Amino acid sequence: MNRILFLLISAFTFITYGCGDSACYKKLIEVDSLTENDLNDSANKIIQIIENTYNIKDGKERAYYSLLKYQLLFRKNRINKNVHVEDSLINYSISYYSDNEDARKLALSYYLKGRMSKEKDAIRYFKKAEFTVQKTDNNFLKMRIFNCIALANLKNEDYKTGLKFGLKSIKYGQKANDTETLIWCYLTVSDLYGYIHKPDSCIFFANKCIDYLDKVPLAQKASIYINVAAAIENTDTAKAKEYALKSLEIRKSNSAYQILAKLARDRKDYAQSEAYLEEALKYSPSVDWEAFILYELAQTKEHMGKYKEANIISKKVIKLRDSVEHIHARDSIKEIQLAAELDNKKQSEMKAKDDYTAIIVVVLTTIIAITLAAYAIKRRKHKKSMDVIENMEKNMENMEKDIKTMEKHVDNAEKQMDKYRHNIKKLEEKNKEKEKEINAAGKETRKQLAKLKKETEKAKQKETELYQKGFDIYNKVKNGTKIQGWDNEKMKSIVTFYTTINTDFKKQTEQAYTGLTEYQYTILIMKDMGLNNKQIADALGTNDNAIRTMISRIKKRPKEQSQQNKE
Repeated sequence: MNRILFLLISAFTFITYGCGDSACYKKLIEVDSLTENDLNDSANKIIQIIENTYNIKDGKERAYYSLLKYQLLFRKNRINKNVHVEDSLINYSISYYSDNEDARKLALSYYLKGRMSKEKDAIRYFKKAEFTVQKTDNNFLKMRIFNCIALANLKNEDYKTGLKFGLKSIKYGQKANDTETLIWCYLTVSDLYGYIHKPDSCIFFANKCIDYLDKVPLAQKASIYINVAAAIENTDTAKAKEYALKSLEIRKSNSAYQILAKLARDRKDYAQSEAYLEEALKYSPSVDWEAFILYELAQTKEHMGKYKEANIISKKVIKLRDSVEHIHARDSIKEIQLAAELDNKKQSEMKAKDDYTAIIVVVLTTIIAITLAAYAIKRRKHKKSMDVIENMEKNMENMEKDIKTMEKHVDNAEKQMDKYRHNIKKLEEKNKEKEKEINAAGKETRKQLAKLKKETEKAKQKETELYQKGFDIYNKVKNGTKIQGWDNEKMKSIVTFYTTINTDFKKQTEQAYTGLTEYQYTILIMKDMGLNNKQIADALGTNDNAIRTMISRIKKRPKEQSQQNKE
């Protein structure tokens, strides 16, 4: 019995105090501290000492070493996505910390893996990092993870979701001592507010970055100048031009040239705008940007009277936009994020079930340990009093009482186990219902996405046909060619084409009037093209008195009056 007691005490001592950290592990903690303070060169030297001095053991030592080694390679931009050696480092860390959870290290592992993965895989790892980092108070890591999720949603044009995570990244960034990353968070949020047409908020966050110009590297200054210039290009053209030019002094970029091209176009310096846009094409980072730049170039050439060149570029824009739509449909991350949220919820429920089981094991182990210890102590006392029969009888009676008490404990434990089994069964049934709901939600989401994609493709095809037909009608009208059989389809075609190539006209018309018919809109377009009433009448196959009367009616229908009539 003494041996049993000794084994119980030894096991308890081993579990409580552990084996302690090795010299190698203490060195790794030193590397971690240096990387936290951006002392990467010093951290790299110690990593080399560890590699040359210690035999790194499998388990927590290798997991910690793999994470820190991968982080240093990432910071020095030395990770080759096509080489599996570096990838195996971070995969080892993720595997280990998933089974032996250290929330900070696991979240950092997911974050680094996401940074080096392609878009769909990246968002999966960032979402895992998000759920894990919530268990820590590490504001430094939270800021980076939330900003990455915001950027992924911005790239996929889900601006509202991106803004939610962008504002979270700023919240944690203001608590962390990392000015350089906080500025990126401000720039991300500024971009997102710009895309959802909230210029005041866009300018507010862009201007906050100007205050940090003397605290950031030269490359980041270029990005700050570009974002602030983009935010104020419609309100302070002089400052916008100044910041765009300062950005180009640091680094050539399509964004800076596009801002300068827009400013030149606004002041009707179309030749200068054309030159800037051709420069912008040289630095286009993606198909999306190339389509956008070419669209602006087509508009500029149209203003310059280069209609043939504008037509060629417009056709190329349509092809590029079709390609962009295909890429976006392929790379959509909305469903992935929804699946990640649902999976995390399911994992939390499963963990609750595991916690119930762990409680049962702890309760039973404690009861058995206490009972055995009490029994051993009583036996020792009994042996010491063998020479006194009366004491022995009393001890026997006490032992019987202890046994009865132990039996009661066992009965209570069995009742508790029945209760826990009942709770676990209920939880399993609830999980099955949740799983059905998740599958149904995923199926409905995919169905809606497929339907939306089909409707979008159909609308896009119709828009393209109207655009091409409108272009032909526009050229015939411009050349004075009479068009027979005007109908709503033809009028809708020229309206679609003209409002696409002349967004300023569209904006001014929609601000001035509402409820225009296709016929009225067509007359206003021909008027904007510079045709007089006689030429408009000839083009539409009517007389100039009818045109004059219609224009008079249109002018008597300002937007406010039409809105009142509508109400």
